[in-house]
Amino acid sequence: MKDNPMKEIVDEMAGCPLYRVEGNCDFEIPGVEEKLLFTLPDGVTCFLTHGHKHHVKSDLFTLSQIAQNLKANLVIYGHTHTFDNVTMGRTRFVNPGSLSGHGYSYPQYALMTIDNGKIDIIKRVMQ
Repeated sequence: MKDNPMKEIVDEMAGCPLYRVEGNCDFEIPGVEEKLLFTLPDGVTCFLTHGHKHHVKSDLFTLSQIAQNLKANLVIYGHTHTFDNVTMGRTRFVNPGSLSGHGYSYPQYALMTIDNGKIDIIKRVMQ
């Protein structure tokens, strides 16, 4: 991972680790990778990507193939700026939307909880 001294400051302000990925309009941001694979509580394997290289505006087929190969239980992606929450096979695919409200009248985001491996997603809209 590229060095970014701001990452530790932002994580501390948030009170928890924050995971970020680079999107199609982000260029070589220090400390931000194109994609991440990590394990969340209760052994949930998460694949995090912006999604622009995986054709998510068309469908989730490419992303589902990657998730299957990585054995990911959860895929969090973006790029469309639209909330989505769908399960395909054993994998949950979540697009939290856009905090900037890009292209929409209100910013939107997702709250996620994991309890005993069960993933719950709640859509939030800021008005």
